[in-house]
Amino acid sequence: MDLECNDPMRMRLHLSGHLRYFDALQRADLEIDLACKERLTDILATLKIPVGEVFITSINGEVVPLNDAWIQPDDHVRLYPAMSGG
Repeated sequence: MDLECNDPMRMRLHLSGHLRYFDALQRADLEIDLACKERLTDILATLKIPVGEVFITSINGEVVPLNDAWIQPDDHVRLYPAMSGG
């Protein structure tokens, strides 16, 4: 079944660590409606999440390069920042 671009699509996005502070409500888990299949980098730009803050990207449990990520219906995306410690 092919999806039309105007069919409602939804993705789930998890923001780990300090990435949640880029959300106005500081949520770790968001559900986002999409009008069509979209690049993850475009979604992050809309949400004002700097791609430079994202170290690991996982889509449906598979680690993928952020710049190559396209979001499909029902995808579960997890974003992780780089960790630092002392």
